[in-house]
Amino acid sequence: GNQQRLASLLGKPLLTDYADVRAGLRYVAARQQPGETLFELQGVAPVAYYYQHLAPQRLPLSRAWAEVWRPGPAGDSALVAADVATLVARGQGRLWFVSDVPEPWLRRWAEATGTVSQDTAFYRGYAFRWQAPPE
Repeated sequence: GNQQRLASLLGKPLLTDYADVRAGLRYVAARQQPGETLFELQGVAPVAYYYQHLAPQRLPLSRAWAEVWRPGPAGDSALVAADVATLVARGQGRLWFVSDVPEPWLRRWAEATGTVSQDTAFYRGYAFRWQAPPE
């Protein structure tokens, strides 16, 4: 189906739930404001790339930043925190996150480090907006 076609277009297996990522990206594209950045977790990045650059009907995501790939376990909040700190230092303190898995680690990390809003759940995944605390 669509997941196999996307994997063949990208030239690698897709280790994510295609439908939930697509739903999350559509949710973000409809709500993203100027100055907000989509933070693409490693599993989300290939689907986000497809919908931003290759899909027949591309999503109007204005800014996106892919998580820096590092060897190690997926879902490591310390790695995400390091990448987010880099973005905040560059003045990008308003981020959108999309997850294709129901594991709550990302939402828990976000709530502990900033303000979460526009939080919505999909079949298995979720999307939300995160705001860094004022300095």
